[in-house]
Amino acid sequence: AAAAAAAAATTTALAQYICPPISDIPCSSQHHHTRLFRVYQGVYAHLHPPNGASPQTSLYFQVSEVEAMLGWMQDDFELYAVFGPLVPKSHAISICNRLLRWIRQLHPSLILPTTNTLL
Repeated sequence: AAAAAAAAATTTALAQYICPPISDIPCSSQHHHTRLFRVYQGVYAHLHPPNGASPQTSLYFQVSEVEAMLGWMQDDFELYAVFGPLVPKSHAISICNRLLRWIRQLHPSLILPTTNTLL
């Protein structure tokens, strides 16, 4: 089974995110990067309805011929992960749960305690 090609997580309270450098994402061309970003925008839009409406779901899984993308939103985080197109939803969720456990273990070294330190 394919692992995540890329994942990004945000801490909603601190407005910070974690993701690999764009050069580490296995895309074959700039066109592929652009298409992947458009897929992300679509998943984000499903989790963040316009006009401040409440989202209908906190987890959204979208599959195409090229990839599967999972978007997951909770009170304290948002996670977006891209997988190969044959990865089932249950496997993607399992991988994301492991990734979240890893992020939470390393949280103090990955996330700044406040955004004021950047000023």
